[in-house]
Amino acid sequence: MKTNRPIKKTGFTLIELLTVIAIMAILAAFIMPITRAVSVSKIRNRARTEMSNLETAIETYKAKLGYYPPADPNQPASNPLYFELLGTTMTNATTYTTLDGSASIAANVVNSTFGVGGFLNCTRPGGGDDTLAATAFLGGLKPAQYSEIAPGVRILIGPAAPGTLTTNAWCYRSSSPAHNPKTFDLWIDITIAGKINRICNWSDQVLIGNGTYP
Repeated sequence: MKTNRPIKKTGFTLIELLTVIAIMAILAAFIMPITRAVSVSKIRNRARTEMSNLETAIETYKAKLGYYPPADPNQPASNPLYFELLGTTMTNATTYTTLDGSASIAANVVNSTFGVGGFLNCTRPGGGDDTLAATAFLGGLKPAQYSEIAPGVRILIGPAAPGTLTTNAWCYRSSSPAHNPKTFDLWIDITIAGKINRICNWSDQVLIGNGTYP
Protein backbone atom coordinates (compact mmCIF):
# COMPACT_ATOMS: atom_id res chain seq x y z
CA MET A 1 0.00 0.00 0.00
CA LYS A 2 1.40 3.35 -1.06
CA THR A 3 1.72 6.13 1.46
CA ASN A 4 1.61 9.77 0.50
CA ARG A 5 4.86 11.26 1.69
CA PRO A 6 5.52 14.99 1.46
CA ILE A 7 7.76 15.90 -1.46
CA LYS A 8 10.85 17.72 -0.33
CA LYS A 9 11.38 20.84 -2.42
CA THR A 10 14.91 21.79 -3.36
CA GLY A 11 16.19 25.25 -4.22
CA PHE A 12 17.99 28.28 -2.91
CA THR A 13 16.71 30.26 0.01
CA LEU A 14 16.52 34.04 -0.21
CA ILE A 15 19.56 34.37 2.03
CA GLU A 16 21.55 32.02 -0.19
CA LEU A 17 20.59 33.97 -3.33
CA LEU A 18 21.57 37.25 -1.72
CA THR A 19 24.89 35.75 -0.67
CA VAL A 20 25.65 34.59 -4.22
CA ILE A 21 24.73 38.00 -5.65
CA ALA A 22 26.96 39.72 -3.11
CA ILE A 23 29.89 37.45 -4.00
CA MET A 24 29.40 38.09 -7.72
CA ALA A 25 29.34 41.85 -7.09
CA ILE A 26 32.58 41.65 -5.12
CA LEU A 27 34.27 39.61 -7.87
CA ALA A 28 33.07 42.07 -10.51
CA ALA A 29 34.49 44.94 -8.47
CA PHE A 30 37.90 43.25 -8.59
CA ILE A 31 37.75 42.17 -12.24
CA MET A 32 36.46 45.41 -13.83
CA PRO A 33 39.52 47.57 -12.99
CA ILE A 34 41.85 44.81 -14.19
CA THR A 35 39.94 44.48 -17.48
CA ARG A 36 39.97 48.26 -17.94
CA ALA A 37 43.70 48.44 -17.25
CA VAL A 38 44.39 45.68 -19.78
CA SER A 39 42.29 47.50 -22.38
CA VAL A 40 44.10 50.81 -21.80
CA SER A 41 47.47 49.07 -22.01
CA LYS A 42 46.44 47.39 -25.27
CA ILE A 43 45.44 50.75 -26.81
CA ARG A 44 48.72 52.37 -25.78
CA ASN A 45 50.81 49.47 -27.05
CA ARG A 46 49.03 49.54 -30.40
CA ALA A 47 49.70 53.27 -30.68
CA ARG A 48 53.38 52.71 -29.85
CA THR A 49 53.66 50.02 -32.52
CA GLU A 50 51.99 52.16 -35.18
CA MET A 51 54.16 55.13 -34.24
CA SER A 52 57.29 53.01 -34.60
CA ASN A 53 56.18 51.93 -38.09
CA LEU A 54 55.54 55.54 -39.09
CA GLU A 55 58.93 56.64 -37.73
CA THR A 56 60.65 53.97 -39.81
CA ALA A 57 58.77 55.05 -42.94
CA ILE A 58 59.57 58.72 -42.34
CA GLU A 59 63.26 58.04 -41.73
CA THR A 60 63.43 55.87 -44.88
CA TYR A 61 61.79 58.70 -46.82
CA LYS A 62 64.46 61.07 -45.47
CA ALA A 63 67.28 58.66 -46.33
CA LYS A 64 66.17 58.47 -49.97
CA LEU A 65 64.94 61.99 -50.67
CA GLY A 66 67.25 63.93 -48.37
CA TYR A 67 64.54 65.69 -46.36
CA TYR A 68 61.59 64.86 -44.17
CA PRO A 69 58.03 64.94 -45.53
CA PRO A 70 56.87 68.57 -45.41
CA ALA A 71 53.93 69.70 -43.31
CA ASP A 72 52.33 72.91 -42.12
CA PRO A 73 53.53 73.48 -38.51
CA ASN A 74 50.31 75.31 -37.70
CA GLN A 75 48.04 72.34 -38.42
CA PRO A 76 49.93 69.20 -37.34
CA ALA A 77 46.80 67.00 -37.29
CA SER A 78 46.05 67.79 -40.94
CA ASN A 79 49.28 66.64 -42.54
CA PRO A 80 50.11 65.01 -45.90
CA LEU A 81 51.83 61.91 -44.48
CA TYR A 82 49.27 59.57 -46.06
CA PHE A 83 50.15 60.79 -49.54
CA GLU A 84 53.86 61.42 -48.98
CA LEU A 85 54.54 58.00 -47.46
CA LEU A 86 52.40 56.04 -49.92
CA GLY A 87 53.85 57.97 -52.87
CA THR A 88 51.84 59.60 -55.65
CA THR A 89 51.70 60.15 -59.38
CA MET A 90 50.38 63.30 -61.01
CA THR A 91 47.90 63.10 -63.86
CA ASN A 92 47.45 66.01 -66.30
CA ALA A 93 48.94 68.35 -63.69
CA THR A 94 45.56 68.36 -61.95
CA THR A 95 45.32 65.23 -59.78
CA TYR A 96 47.55 63.35 -57.37
CA THR A 97 46.88 59.61 -57.09
CA THR A 98 48.59 57.30 -54.61
CA LEU A 99 50.79 54.60 -56.10
CA ASP A 100 48.43 51.90 -54.84
CA GLY A 101 45.43 53.72 -56.32
CA SER A 102 43.72 54.01 -52.94
CA ALA A 103 43.09 57.75 -53.08
CA SER A 104 43.13 60.71 -55.47
CA ILE A 105 43.11 64.39 -54.59
CA ALA A 106 42.82 67.45 -56.80
CA ALA A 107 46.06 69.42 -56.92
CA ASN A 108 44.27 72.71 -56.34
CA VAL A 109 43.05 71.70 -52.86
CA VAL A 110 46.36 70.36 -51.51
CA ASN A 111 47.51 73.72 -50.19
CA SER A 112 44.24 74.62 -48.48
CA THR A 113 43.99 71.12 -46.98
CA PHE A 114 47.55 70.40 -45.90
CA GLY A 115 49.29 73.76 -46.05
CA VAL A 116 51.89 72.60 -48.60
CA GLY A 117 52.31 73.52 -52.25
CA GLY A 118 52.23 69.91 -53.46
CA PHE A 119 53.50 66.41 -52.74
CA LEU A 120 57.24 65.88 -53.12
CA ASN A 121 57.26 62.08 -53.27
CA CYS A 122 55.60 62.15 -56.66
CA THR A 123 56.16 60.88 -60.17
CA ARG A 124 55.35 63.66 -62.61
CA PRO A 125 54.77 63.21 -66.33
CA GLY A 126 57.64 64.32 -68.53
CA GLY A 127 60.29 63.90 -65.85
CA GLY A 128 63.82 63.32 -67.11
CA ASP A 129 66.04 60.34 -66.39
CA ASP A 130 67.56 62.16 -63.43
CA THR A 131 64.15 62.66 -61.81
CA LEU A 132 63.40 60.29 -58.95
CA ALA A 133 60.25 58.25 -59.30
CA ALA A 134 57.88 58.13 -56.37
CA THR A 135 58.41 55.38 -53.81
CA ALA A 136 55.97 53.70 -51.44
CA PHE A 137 57.47 53.91 -47.96
CA LEU A 138 54.34 52.72 -46.18
CA GLY A 139 51.91 50.01 -47.15
CA GLY A 140 49.42 47.48 -45.89
CA LEU A 141 47.30 50.06 -44.09
CA LYS A 142 44.11 48.79 -42.52
CA PRO A 143 40.84 50.77 -42.68
CA ALA A 144 41.27 51.69 -39.01
CA GLN A 145 44.56 53.41 -39.82
CA TYR A 146 43.28 56.15 -42.09
CA SER A 147 40.30 58.44 -42.38
CA GLU A 148 38.78 60.22 -45.37
CA ILE A 149 38.01 63.72 -44.12
CA ALA A 150 36.76 64.84 -47.55
CA PRO A 151 36.35 63.09 -50.92
CA GLY A 152 39.81 61.77 -51.76
CA VAL A 153 41.44 63.54 -48.80
CA ARG A 154 42.93 61.00 -46.41
CA ILE A 155 44.92 61.33 -43.21
CA LEU A 156 46.60 58.76 -41.01
CA ILE A 157 44.81 57.94 -37.76
CA GLY A 158 45.53 55.74 -34.76
CA PRO A 159 43.60 53.84 -32.10
CA ALA A 160 40.77 55.25 -30.01
CA ALA A 161 39.30 54.21 -26.69
CA PRO A 162 36.69 51.41 -26.94
CA GLY A 163 33.14 52.60 -27.45
CA THR A 164 34.14 56.02 -28.80
CA LEU A 165 33.62 57.39 -32.28
CA THR A 166 36.58 59.75 -32.00
CA THR A 167 39.02 59.95 -34.91
CA ASN A 168 42.52 60.34 -33.53
CA ALA A 169 44.83 61.77 -36.17
CA TRP A 170 48.56 61.24 -36.12
CA CYS A 171 50.03 64.70 -35.63
CA TYR A 172 53.27 65.56 -37.39
CA ARG A 173 55.56 68.56 -37.43
CA SER A 174 58.77 68.64 -39.49
CA SER A 175 59.13 72.40 -39.84
CA SER A 176 60.40 73.87 -36.55
CA PRO A 177 59.49 70.86 -34.38
CA ALA A 178 59.13 71.85 -30.72
CA HIS A 179 60.62 68.70 -29.17
CA ASN A 180 62.95 67.12 -31.73
CA PRO A 181 64.60 70.12 -33.42
CA LYS A 182 66.89 67.99 -35.61
CA THR A 183 64.21 65.57 -36.83
CA PHE A 184 60.44 65.74 -36.42
CA ASP A 185 57.67 65.58 -33.85
CA LEU A 186 55.14 62.76 -34.16
CA TRP A 187 52.34 62.15 -31.70
CA ILE A 188 48.75 61.08 -31.12
CA ASP A 189 46.27 62.12 -28.42
CA ILE A 190 43.88 59.46 -27.14
CA THR A 191 41.11 60.36 -24.70
CA ILE A 192 40.71 57.67 -22.04
CA ALA A 193 38.44 58.18 -19.01
CA GLY A 194 38.31 61.91 -19.70
CA LYS A 195 42.08 62.34 -19.80
CA ILE A 196 44.33 62.96 -22.81
CA ASN A 197 46.90 60.18 -23.24
CA ARG A 198 49.64 61.50 -25.49
CA ILE A 199 51.87 58.93 -27.21
CA CYS A 200 54.82 60.76 -28.74
CA ASN A 201 58.30 60.31 -30.15
CA TRP A 202 59.98 62.59 -27.61
CA SER A 203 59.04 60.64 -24.48
CA ASP A 204 59.10 56.98 -23.53
CA GLN A 205 56.30 57.67 -21.07
CA VAL A 206 52.63 58.29 -21.82
CA LEU A 207 51.93 61.96 -21.15
CA ILE A 208 48.60 62.29 -19.36
CA GLY A 209 46.86 65.62 -18.95
CA ASN A 210 43.99 67.83 -20.03
CA GLY A 211 45.32 68.57 -23.50
CA THR A 212 47.22 71.79 -22.79
CA TYR A 213 50.37 70.55 -24.47
CA PRO A 214 52.56 72.56 -26.84
